[in-house]
Amino acid sequence: MSQILLNKLTKAALVGTEHLEADSFLTGVTQSAEPIDQVLVGIDKTDYAHALLASAGLLTIHEDIGNTQISPGVSQNTGLPPISDREACPDDVATLLDRFQRRGDVILIRTLLAEINRRNWAVPATLVPDLLKLGSKNNQIRPHIIDSMDSFGRWLASQNSAWHYALIPVMDWDQLNQMWQDSPTQIRISILGWLRRNDPSNGLSLLESQWSNEPDANRHALISGLRNGLTMGDESFLESELDARQVIVRKRAYELLSMLPESRFAQRLQKYNDVVFAWDLNKRPFLTVRLPVHMSPSMRRDGLMAQTEKRKVDFVTRRLTHLIQHTPLDYWTAKTGLSPDEFVSLVQTTKWPRTFTSGLTTATHRQKRPEWAEAIFKHVGLSSKTGSALKAIEPEHIGRYAKIALAQPLTDSKLIYGHPMYILLKEWKHPWPEEIAYQIGQKLADFIQSETAKNV
Repeated sequence: MSQILLNKLTKAALVGTEHLEADSFLTGVTQSAEPIDQVLVGIDKTDYAHALLASAGLLTIHEDIGNTQISPGVSQNTGLPPISDREACPDDVATLLDRFQRRGDVILIRTLLAEINRRNWAVPATLVPDLLKLGSKNNQIRPHIIDSMDSFGRWLASQNSAWHYALIPVMDWDQLNQMWQDSPTQIRISILGWLRRNDPSNGLSLLESQWSNEPDANRHALISGLRNGLTMGDESFLESELDARQVIVRKRAYELLSMLPESRFAQRLQKYNDVVFAWDLNKRPFLTVRLPVHMSPSMRRDGLMAQTEKRKVDFVTRRLTHLIQHTPLDYWTAKTGLSPDEFVSLVQTTKWPRTFTSGLTTATHRQKRPEWAEAIFKHVGLSSKTGSALKAIEPEHIGRYAKIALAQPLTDSKLIYGHPMYILLKEWKHPWPEEIAYQIGQKLADFIQSETAKNV
């Protein structure tokens, strides 16, 4: 719908149709090329109130069917829909997906779609329209919907502009560029996400080509998309964003650069650490911290801001945490000659055990270092403060931590945040071994049954 027509409808709704000037409602857009505008202009305007209600109803139906205007570069196939190029999913899976869609349970839909995609099954044709509609509004589930589209799903998506995000895998470079320019931020995130999973260098090229035109408010969400397929090829772009105006964009750049041990940012932080942390394992205390109060321009650019907190301890803790969580983990073992297990054990006896634990946990899941995760869980334990390190654990070893969680009794009336079971379910994003999945389900079922019995 054109902006002119949208403004007229909005004005009519706000000021009331009785206050509109004669012949001012739904006029002035006769030259619009959009089909929906032509239909709206053709509504009988004898009664403004009825015309406004009819317009609202028409727009609602228009949105429900995915809109009808075709974006440039995407051809509309008006012939018969193609036969699916995938094997149909089993009836019981289709029934589950239908049930989840009716309930609007995005987490369960996403989980089931991931399994459908893994097995290369086709989503039943009757469920595709609602699925495409959901994906047009929900960024979390959109990547799974894109991957689930078979030949029929792509044909259907080509009929409605709001569903064109599902055509990303079959678009050429010019079409992707056009969609990027025409689409809201959430769709651009999906375009970037798909490219970074399948063609990282072209994903970066597309982002860079449009970056100067991106509003500041959108940049932090888009730059986060570089996490997929991150390589040293992204380093120059991320390094330049350390000078970004928005703090949140700079923070995303720090985070991503810390995942590249060879980046200039990571190398500079190691040099700062040489000044800040003085290690001597032959005496006590074996760690001395000397954090400069006045930071150099280079240190400020790298996130080590000058003291602003009233309490000196807050200033020191924040700066130390920044250094530790963004430093390559191999730096600590090289500097002290200790293994990850020995180092984590050692820092628990310093003045800064919680600061080191927090920083090392963040660095562990970003850098995907399972040996550091195991050391943290061994010497600190599995808790809400260390749970994110589970992201670094290899799938074949997750059963060990699942058994720890299963051994803990569930006694609260709800699954409290600090319980190992909650942490495990929150942080582990990979498929569960079948035996462990059954045990977790059984434990939760027993807990729910016992709580229900108490309340009868």
